[in-house]
Amino acid sequence: GMAVAWSGERPTAATIVGVAWAPAEGKAYFVPAELWLSEQGHCPAPQGLFDDGTTPQPASEAQVVCGILADPTVRKCGHDLKEQAVVLRGAELALAGDEFDTMLASYVCVPGRGDHSLPRLVLETLGYVDPGAEELRGLVTGEMRHEHAQVIGSACFAADAALRLRGPLLAQVASVGQA
Repeated sequence: GMAVAWSGERPTAATIVGVAWAPAEGKAYFVPAELWLSEQGHCPAPQGLFDDGTTPQPASEAQVVCGILADPTVRKCGHDLKEQAVVLRGAELALAGDEFDTMLASYVCVPGRGDHSLPRLVLETLGYVDPGAEELRGLVTGEMRHEHAQVIGSACFAADAALRLRGPLLAQVASVGQA
């Protein structure tokens, strides 16, 4: 599961705060944008991984994160991946390998529903209420309180929730296809 954390009023003019990854249920990791975006808000130009053609050089965080985002073989699931792709495109970043979108799956399963939000899906499909603003801020703790703590907490929750929703929603989509 993945989720881009961003701030701003709309995705087309967003500031990327970082990206959250959930490789397994209940485990979400956050990579702050300052580790992999330049001050101009773009991925740094790729450096040569092989200086003399034989010696591998360690990849920078930027190469790793930008590489994973753009790699079509790294399958991603998330909620409203189109919006996340728009946010990334604003920083000239590509999103590939977007295999499963929980919001699109919700549209397929219940096309007439007005609310395809992540909190609604989590409640209906997984049976629990998503954390409130205070809880989300609390997910980002420590002596240094991050100014975007709630945004980061939301992204970590979204990445984990998308991963948890993938299985049940895949089954629902399959049953709709057989109907």
